[in-house]
Amino acid sequence: MTFDQVQSLIRSILKIGGGFAVAKGYANGNDVETITAGLLAIAGIIWGLLHRAKTPVSQDLAKTASMIALGLVFLMPLTACTTFQDTAGKVLTTTAATVDKAMQGWATYVVLNQVPEDKQTTVRAAYAKYQLAMAAAEDAYLAGVQSKDQTVYKQAEAALIGASGDLTALIQSFETPTK
Repeated sequence: MTFDQVQSLIRSILKIGGGFAVAKGYANGNDVETITAGLLAIAGIIWGLLHRAKTPVSQDLAKTASMIALGLVFLMPLTACTTFQDTAGKVLTTTAATVDKAMQGWATYVVLNQVPEDKQTTVRAAYAKYQLAMAAAEDAYLAGVQSKDQTVYKQAEAALIGASGDLTALIQSFETPTK
């Protein structure tokens, strides 16, 4: 089964389950959207790690990261988001934790594989961009809590998710063996 087929199957199951949860009043549309996005992101991370792991060290790292990601899957229903503060706070926290783990994995990869300086510089630049986006999102979060206007936060959140996604994709691309 290809990754696209797996994602399509997961999306279909989540749509059905989400529709049921909303119809029964167990969750609102935002909760379902957040949980669905999180599960699809985790599925992509697990698939990418397991698919690209070629050396014993990278296989061990992939298995460890996959177990952590699966643990997060089981915790997601317990942390259903209902308010702006809950939702935004969880996005900020989860993003920070994900990037932290990615950077820890990158550091291990650099030490074990003698990564050239130009690749390290590229990752440093992407990390700096992520840090700026995180600072802006945190500021927008605080402003949104005080003013009850979430418009600025939503824009900052989109930039943060983009920057963190770019960083993790960059790290994955360097760790992927060339053919």
